[in-house]
Amino acid sequence: EWRTFLIPCRAEHMWMVPSESMDMVLSYNASDHVDDFEAVVAEIERVTKSTGMIRFQATQRSSTPTEPMELTNNRIQKAFRRFEIRLISHWDCKGAWWDTLWGTNNG
Repeated sequence: EWRTFLIPCRAEHMWMVPSESMDMVLSYNASDHVDDFEAVVAEIERVTKSTGMIRFQATQRSSTPTEPMELTNNRIQKAFRRFEIRLISHWDCKGAWWDTLWGTNNG
């Protein structure tokens, strides 16, 4: 049985979600617009079960005045510690790269 939850909170602070309680976490074009990317990834990994999966889509780009966070493939890979993230699709959109990544547990 699959249930979907919308959690109305800042992704950096999902304190109300128990650790290892989610079978799958989906993040589509959201995590690259946060104040602390590494904290968001840590929370995503914390709430995902060790047998779970992560589907993550982000835009890799250089920083701009309106989007000050630079996000690169290297930064994404380094942020994930418990889950191995691999690229499943990549496309160029006017100089920004949209990547869909799939994560499975490293252990």
